[in-house]
Amino acid sequence: MIKEKELAIKFMRGKAAKVKEFCDIEYFTVEDEESIKRMRNEKFKTAWGRLINVIATGSDDSIIGLSTWTCIFCYYYNDCAKCGYGARHGICYEDSDYQRIVLTLRKTGVLAQFYRDLLKSIQEADDEIL
Repeated sequence: MIKEKELAIKFMRGKAAKVKEFCDIEYFTVEDEESIKRMRNEKFKTAWGRLINVIATGSDDSIIGLSTWTCIFCYYYNDCAKCGYGARHGICYEDSDYQRIVLTLRKTGVLAQFYRDLLKSIQEADDEIL
């Protein structure tokens, strides 16, 4: 498995752990992880690069909580009708796990810095392994 996929899976697991602190919804499942592993490598590298760039340089307002700005599935599929995550959890803009999580997280103030810290920690851990 390519490095970008390994980092994305760690990132999604970290997001899932944070979500679990606030609500009892399985944000990232084994099926979601397997979906990432099956994604085309070159397309995935592009999607991962876009996601980490937005987290590194985006405004705090654009990456609060859960959003298309912090979702590898959104960057990869760029079409809700084709999204594997949406097929399993519900399309984000409809009645779905995403909507229930977002409503909960809005009350908690999970901010952009959480994503930056999470991304930094998984990248540093990866560098230590190499």
